[in-house]
Amino acid sequence: MSDIDRIGVLWEEYKYRHDLVWRVLVTGTVLAATLGAVPYTISDMIDVLWPWVLAPPLASVFVVIGTALVLEREVRLMNHVMVPYYRLRDEFVPLEPLQDRTTQGRFGWAIHPLLALGLILTAGNFLVLLLVYGG
Repeated sequence: MSDIDRIGVLWEEYKYRHDLVWRVLVTGTVLAATLGAVPYTISDMIDVLWPWVLAPPLASVFVVIGTALVLEREVRLMNHVMVPYYRLRDEFVPLEPLQDRTTQGRFGWAIHPLLALGLILTAGNFLVLLLVYGG
């Protein structure tokens, strides 16, 4: 297989992994936000449905944790494709200054604070509901 063919294969795999990471991130975020908002849509029935009303916000915490686990794996796989792709591409078309492409990309570092924030917000939402309505 020629280098040009390898660039094409690596590019297709990189695009697939990148799109998959974004789909998982957006889906997990929307699902966690929706589950976390359920108790606020039925606020007049919280006393009747207590403690079952805590199930959706608790599930949102687990959605964020599951999303983080899936993203960690997918970003790692994406980086395994990204490193050889950029190295090979830079041999033919140096579009940007050469960087150390042996480590995790910037995208991987950017999602960690977002996931941490999501976990803090979903856990905080659960605790607020527990303290306000359950205590």
